[in-house]
Amino acid sequence: MVRSSGSKDEFETHHENILENEFSNVDILSNKQKLITKNDFFKSRIQSTLKFFEKVACNFSIFGNKYERYFYRNLVENELALADLSDDSKILVVGSGPLPMTGIYLAKKGFDVFCIDKDEEAIKSARKKVRQLDADLNIKFKKINGKFTDYSDFDAVWVPLHVTPRKYVVLKILKDLDDRAKIIFRNPRGLWERTYPKVDPYVFDLPFKVKKQPYGKESVLLEKSKGGVKSMKKLTKNRDEDIEENLSYEKDTLECKNKTLCELQSGEKAIILDCPEDPQLNALGLRPGKPIKAESKQPFDGPFLTSIEGRKIALDPDIAKRVACRKA
Repeated sequence: MVRSSGSKDEFETHHENILENEFSNVDILSNKQKLITKNDFFKSRIQSTLKFFEKVACNFSIFGNKYERYFYRNLVENELALADLSDDSKILVVGSGPLPMTGIYLAKKGFDVFCIDKDEEAIKSARKKVRQLDADLNIKFKKINGKFTDYSDFDAVWVPLHVTPRKYVVLKILKDLDDRAKIIFRNPRGLWERTYPKVDPYVFDLPFKVKKQPYGKESVLLEKSKGGVKSMKKLTKNRDEDIEENLSYEKDTLECKNKTLCELQSGEKAIILDCPEDPQLNALGLRPGKPIKAESKQPFDGPFLTSIEGRKIALDPDIAKRVACRKA
């Protein structure tokens, strides 16, 4: 059957109306999807490069010493000046990694240091690196996820740039720490913001200090206070980011087999356990602890339609595959 030009226009208009009705109440990440995909590619390449350098630094002490001197010595010294800790302070470093330069330098300064990481291989490599130094350092290591750690016994906590989700880890730390304890967390600057999400210190509703660091970083100091506890409760209530809600998936993560959003059937409801940490996604309500409903999957690698608290969102399939959840 041959369609005339007039019928073709009518045909196209009909389907445009269908699409318009279908997506009238849907937030579509079109250009944002491309931006996120490019950022993910850039991020993966940068992180792979960093892991390569860390591996070389772990295996060759000469390179490791230079790595510490040029990238960490001034960084940590500036943070210590910012924090103004007493000599007997007990410090925890979250996500110390296979090359725990922050923890090692703090231990060299005489502090009692405890390093944690969720990666068993990273912990083994870190212990090996400390043994290579052949120094009497007061530093210990443990395999545990920073989201599930008890921080109440520490005077100060360091949160490096690569820790995710950094904001919720900082919220958990603030919940556990005693009054007057301090947190140092690192933020990206410039091009590094394409690789790591930036956590705005204003969201914690606490006094803070910021120190710009070399090599595209900045250090943020938060000090917990009694006034800050009340402000924190008000903050999390007003912004619907309650600490318990965002960290309540500990049991689910340990006991349940996670599914990705793409594996849910149309109409199924779930709770988000983990997702890409991106400001654009957070603004749409896509964050851990939030309920989500699978609406439909469009054909030919089209968007994955979901709804969060009644708000319909169309996600790129590549993003939906990276959203871990459990059935509600």
